[in-house]
Amino acid sequence: MMDAVSGSPSVVIVGGGASGTLAAVHLLRLARARAMPLEITLIDRYGRHARGQAYSTVDPQHLLNAAIDKMSGLDDDPGHLLRWARDHGLDVGGSDYLPRRVYGRYLRD
Repeated sequence: MMDAVSGSPSVVIVGGGASGTLAAVHLLRLARARAMPLEITLIDRYGRHARGQAYSTVDPQHLLNAAIDKMSGLDDDPGHLLRWARDHGLDVGGSDYLPRRVYGRYLRD
């Protein structure tokens, strides 16, 4: 669909959890690689963009099901999550398991 004002392609993603957020990230990266303008609207009925049900928990005991080195949001950059965690002051290694709420912050960022 083309945006009526800018004439740029536009995409609406319904569902702002991890899948919707990562779909938006990958579409934006593809558009940037092709030097193509793209407008994305991410809609989440609960306003929990990026966190969704799975990553909006506040209980620090709720951990990811996989280690940090398996959970990067960027398939071409498997160390992305680990670098993000360290840049945010977390003393973690690739084999550690992050709390789900921290992963939600990563996706939101």
